[in-house]
Parts: sequence; C-alpha cells; structure tokens
Amino acid sequence: MKKVLSFALALVLTAGLTVNAYAAEEVIGHALYTDIVTEIDGRPIASYNVGGRTAVMVQDLNWYGLYVYWNEAARAVYVWPESGRPGGVSVETPEYVPQPPEGKVGEAAYPIYASDIKVYVAGEEKESFNIGGHVMVYLSDLLPYGELNWNEEEKLAQFQVAEDPVKLAMDRLEENVYSPEHVALHNGTITYYEGGHGTLAVILEGGTMHGSSCTMFYVDRSGKQTWIDQLLPYYPFGQEFYLEPRNISFDATGEKITFITPIKELYEDMSENIWGDSLCVFDTGSGRMTTMQPLGEPLESWSVTCDSYDEERVTPGKPLEVVVSREIGSTEAKIQSAQLPWKNLQVTVSSGEVKIVLIGDSFVDDNSPYSQAFRALQAMGLPDVSKEDFVLENSEEQQKQTSPYCMIDTNRGLITGVWWWNHGNGHMDLVCTFDDNVGLREGDEIRLLVGTREEN
Repeated sequence: MKKVLSFALALVLTAGLTVNAYAAEEVIGHALYTDIVTEIDGRPIASYNVGGRTAVMVQDLNWYGLYVYWNEAARAVYVWPESGRPGGVSVETPEYVPQPPEGKVGEAAYPIYASDIKVYVAGEEKESFNIGGHVMVYLSDLLPYGELNWNEEEKLAQFQVAEDPVKLAMDRLEENVYSPEHVALHNGTITYYEGGHGTLAVILEGGTMHGSSCTMFYVDRSGKQTWIDQLLPYYPFGQEFYLEPRNISFDATGEKITFITPIKELYEDMSENIWGDSLCVFDTGSGRMTTMQPLGEPLESWSVTCDSYDEERVTPGKPLEVVVSREIGSTEAKIQSAQLPWKNLQVTVSSGEVKIVLIGDSFVDDNSPYSQAFRALQAMGLPDVSKEDFVLENSEEQQKQTSPYCMIDTNRGLITGVWWWNHGNGHMDLVCTFDDNVGLREGDEIRLLVGTREEN
C-alpha cells in the first residue's frame, strides 16, 4: 500500500513536467544518443549526450532517491533530497533497462527547444534543456547530493546518492582544507556550528597571498550551499580578508544565523566606506543576508510593544513606567522593564511616538498615581482626533500642564512632543507624537513615565 501511495504521489508531483515543460518552438540544439551507461545507486537510468556531457531526464530522478517538484507559477523544477518529500515516503523502484540506442551513437535523439523553464538543484539554478515535454539536466550538476565516478573502460557513469547532503558537503570541505597540498601552502582550521536546519562552518586560514582570511560556509539539510562571506559588501581581493565573525549563534528556530564582523566596502569610483563592527543576520531558508547594521550608527526606525496580558507587568497602585533599551551589539529595541497599573493596557514606544491604548473598561477611578494623572490629562483639553477642531498641537499652557504628569527621557536628554487623544473600536489612546525622530544608539535607554509628581 505504501509503495502504491508513493508511486501515485510521484506521478502527481511530476505530471506538470511532462505537460508544461514545452515552452517554445525554437530549436537551439539536440540531445544525442550515447553508448554511455548511467547508473544511480547501481540502477540504470536513461541518459543522453548534450554538448559532450551526460544528461538525464529530471523527472526520472523521482525514482532514484531524489525528490522532484514542479512549480507551475514559477515555471521552475526543483530537485531536493528524498528527505524533503511530503510524507517522507519512498517512490517505486525504477524498471528502466538499458537498450541499444534507437539511432546511431551521436545522432540526434531529441531537439532542444528555447525555454523559460528553470531547474534548481539544491537551491541553485543549473543549466537545463527542454526537449518538448521533458527537461534534462547534467548528471554532474547533482553533485550536492552524491558522488560521481566514471569508468572509462566500461563507459559507465555511476552516481551514488549520499544519505546526508550536509555531511557530504562538510566532508568535501575538510578534504580540501586539510589536504596535504593545501596544508603545504596554508594553515587552516574549521569550526562547526550546528543549527536546527543545517550546519555552519567557519574556516580560518593563514599564509594566504593577502594575509589571513576567513570564510563562512552554510549547508542546509536540503543540500543548499551558501558561502555567506560572498553576501557581504565587495572589497578588493575578497570579503574574506576583512571578515572577522564573532558572537556567532543560531536563533531558537534555526532559521537565522547572527554574527558581528567589521565590514569594508569599495565603490566603483574607488571611494571606501569603513562600516566598522556590524551586526549581520543570515536567513538559512532563503540563503540571503537580511540584516547588515553598523553598530556605531543609530537605529532610525524601531518599535516595541508591551501589554498587561502579561500578568507580571501589572502593578496596581504604581505609575505607568516603561523602559526601552538597545543593548550593546544589538540592532533591536527591547522592553527592558515595564509596570502597567491598569488591566487591558497596551503601550507601544517607537522612533516617532508613544501610544498608550486603553481597551474597554481599563479605567480605574482611584487615587493611585496613574489614575490621578489620567483624570488630569482628560481635563486639560488636549487635542482629540474625534473633534472637528482637531489640530496636532499643544498650547504653551497644555505643555506646562502635562509636564508634571508625563515624562519621556533618554540617557541623552528629554524627548518632547505633542500629547493628544486618539480613538478606535472599543479603545481610547493617549498618544505623544515626538517633535523629532528618535534614533537609538548602542547603550541608549528611553524611559516613559506617566503618574503624579509626588510618586515619581
């Protein structure tokens, strides 16, 4: 039953290849008959000569320890390891038996058509060939998933699929870095970092032409390989000569790798930009660098929120106080501490404003510091967005009246702004829109305090 199910699944997944691969009628070449016998894991597979190299039908790989997926919207075929197959089932064993070429060796077997279809192996685009209903790819382009051996005497191409593409890539890396030929010229070391979806290798080498170097090589369990150093800004001779990663870590999900490194950049006009220490975040799924933030520069756009649904933050009888900070080595603003005196309160502090959201029956009519401040603010006639005469402006008198109750300061001075009322569906918001955008530098701290002066 399991084999029948997996065979049916394979037909569904690859059906698009045979139906939709024919994309154009312009003939740009031919796949030729060959007398080379090709095997994958010891089982014969049909192969052809394309440009003097051995090519196989992509959809056939579904029966040879790999998973082939056709994305109609993207006009793309993806080849992944068997472990990526939905349900983790194995496909039916192939029954192909090599036959003498229908034509003479070297004669045209299929025309190759111009096509917009792309083929990706282990996440990397490979040269492919549309033969009108099927797509071919070079056998050697499957190397992220195994070993290829050529027997000249028997004209036999043998491909062995590896059980673990991550281990395969790392073994090859070690063979190169620790080979006698390489060691004779460079002294290299590899440090490994294990994540939830793959492994990161950091390679340090001395004795290179331009001094010591560092590269970062990530391999996803899908087999996708990325040289992370190549994603950094360009610099002559290679980014590996300024890369000095530290504080390297995966997040809890294994989807991001974070590290700090100096960065340099050279522009086309030969002018240089020295970034200095920068926080870098690499997305393991997409294989892209999502963040490269110089730590010495302020964070210009940021926002953090806390609410009283976190019961530990509820502190009845206290002023409302929220402290936001940007820690050394971080590019994120974080809530350092918070005390929220009423239930159903939500506070957002951002680079442009403070918003205190009062949901439903938040109001507590007592003599606590925040309740007194709230009543006083209501009586001041602050701008109200629900009124026809709304103007985002505080009079001098309102500025004097709010100062005993509301304070927003940083380790670099007070933050000034306009206090006003906003309204939503079932909530009322006390808002302070800052006069100037507030950028956060490393070590900066912002403190919001709303309450009576006596308790401050």
